[in-house]
Amino acid sequence: MFQNDYRREMDGLMPGQAALERLNALLEADKLPPRRSWQGRRRAVAAVGLCAVLAVSALAAGPTLWAQLEQHLGGFAPYVQPMEGTAVEQGIRVELQSGIADGAGFRVYATLTDLEGDRLNDHTTVRARLRNDAEDEIAVSCHTLEWEEESHTLLLELEQDTEELPKDGLELVLTSIDPAEHWEEETLFAPPETTQTLESTGDGLEEVLLPGQNPQTNPDAPDYSISSIGFGRDGCLHVRLRWDSDRQCEGMTVIPMDRDGTPLSSCRTLALEDGWECVLEEIGPEQLSEVHTLAVNASCSSGEPALRGEWVLPLELERARERVIALDPNQTDGYAREVRISCLGVTVVGDAAEPLEQIQPVEVFCKDGAALQSVSLMATQDRDGTRWEVWRFDEPITLETIDYITVGGTPIALG
Repeated sequence: MFQNDYRREMDGLMPGQAALERLNALLEADKLPPRRSWQGRRRAVAAVGLCAVLAVSALAAGPTLWAQLEQHLGGFAPYVQPMEGTAVEQGIRVELQSGIADGAGFRVYATLTDLEGDRLNDHTTVRARLRNDAEDEIAVSCHTLEWEEESHTLLLELEQDTEELPKDGLELVLTSIDPAEHWEEETLFAPPETTQTLESTGDGLEEVLLPGQNPQTNPDAPDYSISSIGFGRDGCLHVRLRWDSDRQCEGMTVIPMDRDGTPLSSCRTLALEDGWECVLEEIGPEQLSEVHTLAVNASCSSGEPALRGEWVLPLELERARERVIALDPNQTDGYAREVRISCLGVTVVGDAAEPLEQIQPVEVFCKDGAALQSVSLMATQDRDGTRWEVWRFDEPITLETIDYITVGGTPIALG
């Protein structure tokens, strides 16, 4: 399932909200320990209004940050809980503000303030880890919701979905604050018009298109352009990107999208003297008609020094109320044995024998006939032979209003 593969691989590289919602996460995963299966318990909590949460930290930053947070939360605002915790290191203060969690993950909101000067900016990249009391670590996605220049403050969203989130002993650890790294998100280019094989050099994994074949530019991408685009001798779609900026380019990707914005292929990259060769190995001539646009992303650096260390924040998460449904194995033809539903989404637990590529979307249908659409999926298989699917939605799920859900294509009434 290319959407999910892309999310797992790119996690941590893309701070931008728009890119995270559709393309999510790549380079960090290879640097992390294997995903651990953490066992935790669930605790139901009462929802509070967003206004009460913001009152806790009204003096910490200006109204612009809170207006952006309220807009970002939308219907999830009543479920957010106030949080406390501050860490100061190298003149940077990180302060927890609020959050929302269930048994499979969390969304935490924090401010990051420069107490000594102007080292932060609107494209500062933050990297963080979630650590438990056994010192296991997994990456946490961090992205900026708002930058308030007057107070030198960033408003961050930190999120993580895992198998089962431990109740106690969690720490959120920020490890890097980089004001130089800049992610240029999702500039769109057109796919090639023909399936012709272009001139190239090199063989196998080293095959590279010669420059100047079907070039493209986009005014929204002044730092780079497409030098060549078309099919190589390997039968795969190649995109040769030329980097034209004085800033240092640290990586580029090209993701082919269908008309619904769904990624169609992973991307293999090869560094060149003047840019990058991106090979879309799942796009051959037969698949070209499915490609509507090509989304190009670039990571570059403007040279400011990064701050590295550990900003450690104990993480005490109040859990949203969950409903757990045990399923008869025959009810879904062996696809799932348990479903957990919270305001944040639906977690499906099944056997790891089900290939991740054959995962079927979870659908939620309300009593008034409305259908809720999932916007992201974290899928993994743990060492105990269990498959976990964590589905997130673009609006909160109200347990009392659900009529039924579909899991593995099977309707399950909630009664």
